[in-house]
Amino acid sequence: MSSKSEVRVVDDGIIEIGPPFDDIETVTNALLHGLATMKGVPESDLAPLYNHIDLEALHSLLEHARRDDRYVSVEFTVDDYTIVVTSTGPIRIYRAGPVTDGLSPSSG
Repeated sequence: MSSKSEVRVVDDGIIEIGPPFDDIETVTNALLHGLATMKGVPESDLAPLYNHIDLEALHSLLEHARRDDRYVSVEFTVDDYTIVVTSTGPIRIYRAGPVTDGLSPSSG
């Protein structure tokens, strides 16, 4: 029933995928679609996402944040790409290093 998520090029090396997502299957499909787009390969050529992140835990965290009207952001890497999923906006995939909004583990 779900169609491919809309992928928008934000900048060279950055894409956004669709609106916030309501279920784990939709999030998973959007992640695969966006990553395949960034890599220029079919989705079937990608390694399983569970090698990089626990998708059920990601969905539970997003669902909890939305239910309690809270903001959460999860950042992880797949190969040479950084993926940022938030509870309030589209998924973003970056071609280069991590996106930390100016925060780093060493700054605390």
